[in-house]
Parts: sequence; structure tokens; C-alpha cells
Amino acid sequence: MSANTAKVAIAGFTGKIARLMTDYLLKNYPHVEIHGICRSASKVDSTISSHPNVKIFEATSTDMKALRLGLAKTDVCTCCYLGDDVLMTDGQKTLIEACIKEDVPRYIASDWSLDFRGLKFGDHPRKDPMKHIQAYLEEKENEGKIKGVHILNGAFMEVCWAPFLGWFKDRTFRYYGTGEEPIEMTTYQDAANFTAEVAVDSTANGFLNGQFLLILENTGIF
Repeated sequence: MSANTAKVAIAGFTGKIARLMTDYLLKNYPHVEIHGICRSASKVDSTISSHPNVKIFEATSTDMKALRLGLAKTDVCTCCYLGDDVLMTDGQKTLIEACIKEDVPRYIASDWSLDFRGLKFGDHPRKDPMKHIQAYLEEKENEGKIKGVHILNGAFMEVCWAPFLGWFKDRTFRYYGTGEEPIEMTTYQDAANFTAEVAVDSTANGFLNGQFLLILENTGIF
């Protein structure tokens, strides 16, 4: 596979990361073909669904037959699922199995997270599905069936800066610690761009870092 001829499957195609990835690929890789897999094609923006480089496939996370149609003859699958633990664990396992059946060589897991490898199960319950999928991919990779890819971007800046989180208020960033601790984060757009580049690079496998570090001043004032 070369970046100019890659066929990229994106599952969870109506999600934010998926849309940003698609926009980036269409702009920067005009010869890449995108297979968008989603539950409802009607939810895909018409400017995307009508693009000659995009094919839309309707499939639920449990429909192996429909998933395989969307994955057929693709070079990589990027999972953009976002939901409960059943979707993030069982749904991804079904998608991985569909990739294996269609000989898709690489699978980019729906992580976009901090480096969860040091966590134990239960330390951060929302990250448990990621650990399950990591183990599942490693098992399949050891069997020579597929290669796993994990994007580690830290926190999303848009979330950290959002009023509901309570970290940033009145030009003050509230935090615990000394103020010298690094915070790993990036934007949705940069995470999507980085993932798109990983998708078209057949040599990009394993755990990949796509964040920058913000070092807080000990005053906490910007």
C-alpha cells in the first residue's frame, strides 16, 4: 500500500473524529478511497456522501456481514466508535474479527486517550475497554492475523477548556499538584490529522504519541 492508493475504512463514520479525518484525507490525499461505515447513511453530510472518493456502507456494530462489506479490500480500519462499554469492547472485537475475515492488515483502535497501559483494570473504569482491546489485538497480532495501532493524544483541549469541566475559569487554570506537572493534550483536529497520517502509513503500528505537553506555571494564571 502507498499513501496515494490506500483504501481507508472508517467505522463510526458520523462521529467527530471520523468527519475531521475524512476532511483531512480528501484535502491532502486526493487518490485515497474512503469506506465510511455507519448505522445510518442519511446522517452523513451530503458533501461527503456524494464525494467520488467516498463509499458509504450501513452496518450496526453487531452485523458481521454488513461490516465485512464495508471492510472488503481496504488497507486499514480506523474505529471511531464512542459509546458504552459493550460497544467499546464487544463492538470493537466484532469489528476486529470482520477485519481479519477480510484480510485488513491494520486496525486503529478507538482510543484517543492518555497512555492507559500503566492502569490496572478498575483504576479508571472508562479506560477498561481500551485495555481489553489492547489485549485482544495483541493476541490476534501474535497469531499473525492483524496489527494493532493505538493513538495516544492525552486529553482533548476542547474538553479541558470547556466550562463544564471547571478547570479553566476567569483566566485561571485550576489544578492539583505543584504546577510543574505536564498535561498531555491536543485538539480534536490535530488528533484527527495525526490519525489520518497514521492510516495512510502502512509502517505505522503499535502505540503512537500524538500530543504535545502543556507545562503549567506554578501560579496557574495565563
